Amino acid sequence: IDAKGSASGYSYWDNSPVTGKNYYRLKMMEPSGAFNYSQIVTATVKDANAFSIEAFPNPVKDVVTVKVYGSAGANATVSLTDVTGKVIRVAEIKGQTASFDMNSLASGFYLIKYSDNIRNESIKISKQ
Repeated sequence: IDAKGSASGYSYWDNSPVTGKNYYRLKMMEPSGAFNYSQIVTATVKDANAFSIEAFPNPVKDVVTVKVYGSAGANATVSLTDVTGKVIRVAEIKGQTASFDMNSLASGFYLIKYSDNIRNESIKISKQ
């Protein structure tokens, strides 16, 4: 928000966000009673019990990181496969993350596959 006088930075912690997309904005009040609104910012909150995986950056040039959200089940593995399903690499999950060095791989599409005793998830990634 453009203001005359001094600039300020703001932070806010929502103690009760809803699951899904939350919208926030500031309202700046002038002594005269006039007001302006800031741009709207969003924050997406996932269900605490939900499970998902994310791979970034995508597209990838050198190293791709896999982030596991939620509780990993027993015998959890993360693998990198080509589009035919051939396993190229397998990584250990350490602290909810795993990574793959893709420097030596050809450009194209690959799959990141997560599996444990309960679920199977996959993400398509692009190697540049």
